[in-house]
Amino acid sequence: MNNVAGSISAFSGVDTANPIDTHSGQKNGLMPNFDTPPITTSSAQGRAVWFGSQIWVGSACPSSPIGPPSGFTEAFDTCLASPDTGLVYNMAHKGLGAAGAHPAFNGSSPYPNTNVAQVVALRAAWAPTCSVGDTFASTYTTVGTVASPDVIEPSGIAASRIMPGVLYVHNEDTTTVVAISTTNAGTLGTFNVANVTPADWEDVATGPCPAGSCIFMGDTGRSSANFPVPPNEFAVYRIPEPDIGAGQTSGALTAEKFPFVYPDPAKDAESIMEHPTTGTSTSSPRRPAG
Repeated sequence: MNNVAGSISAFSGVDTANPIDTHSGQKNGLMPNFDTPPITTSSAQGRAVWFGSQIWVGSACPSSPIGPPSGFTEAFDTCLASPDTGLVYNMAHKGLGAAGAHPAFNGSSPYPNTNVAQVVALRAAWAPTCSVGDTFASTYTTVGTVASPDVIEPSGIAASRIMPGVLYVHNEDTTTVVAISTTNAGTLGTFNVANVTPADWEDVATGPCPAGSCIFMGDTGRSSANFPVPPNEFAVYRIPEPDIGAGQTSGALTAEKFPFVYPDPAKDAESIMEHPTTGTSTSSPRRPAG
């Protein structure tokens, strides 16, 4: 008789309508390695859930069962003992950052027995999605008034990728970034980008980055009063998102600068967009009138 073992695990913050982003798994022969094929996720801030099971022959569970992949938090590591066809099995999980390719998540055990290893990437409940529309609402609802004194000349707005209900607003010529609530327009945080002197910040976007999720500032304008001579070199600044949910509501943020020049005459770009999986920046130059 062959034995079967199973488990039930629950996670909060998962997209209940479309929970599984991607998955992989395979059977491994008579070996101690629990190898899984690599995965590529399509959304950020998900969670990898890893499962490993291995044939075990013994009347008692082994003292050193399965070891999950590095960096994973083990939920359980247990055994169904049997003198002929028992099983050891394990479940572990790990938070994922930016969307994209992830290396194989491999576990191990001391025993060269047949095993199965699987990984399932769960999609976060607030994972950004994109859609295209050509119709607009004919009515609107006022939810509140932005009262922050640090919002002087707002030039761009972008939604947080890690905290639902948070929008980032910035000015053209100051280094202040204000987080406001989508529920009532109240101020949730006020930050200063410490290592930057903006020429003409025109827009802001959010996207994936090595830190997980970042704010991208487009210093792409040419008409700021701070610089009477219009610049010919521009930059995109990448700033790790503050963790507002953990209480980070003020202080200095540090930016990484990515300068660039146009191959033809300089332009005044009014907007910036970030690719949702690669973090690649794209700006939109202002077209001349006429």
